[in-house]
Amino acid sequence: MTATDARSVPAATLSVAYSSRATEDFSDSDLVELLTLSRRNNIRLGLTGVLLYRGGRFLQYLEGPEQAVAERIEIIAADTRHDDFQIRFRGSVGGLAGGVLGTALRPGGSGLLGAILGGAAGAAGGQAIDRSNGNNVRCR
Repeated sequence: MTATDARSVPAATLSVAYSSRATEDFSDSDLVELLTLSRRNNIRLGLTGVLLYRGGRFLQYLEGPEQAVAERIEIIAADTRHDDFQIRFRGSVGGLAGGVLGTALRPGGSGLLGAILGGAAGAAGGQAIDRSNGNNVRCR
């Protein structure tokens, strides 16, 4: 195999989902700061993902090159801004819909998380920050 052939072989893809509990309240500006840094890192590392925040809890899904995801998860797990870090899924699924680069949700009403995960995002109030294009989207 030549060097050119090796470059054309795609790296193994890893998908990881975890949950954690914030050790302090995250304001809207704290979340925007976290998302800005996360987006920069995700683009640099070739990762895609979704970050949800509600009631002091995080749920994040990341996917991308196996080594980059594994290293990013180690860094995230060591972050002192959250604890109760639990891997919920680890495997090879691949193909996050639409290639979203880190979406965050700051729910304003009960049931938004379930509505979004169930596919009815417009069913409850809240704010979604779509990091794929930098737009803030109001869900009502």
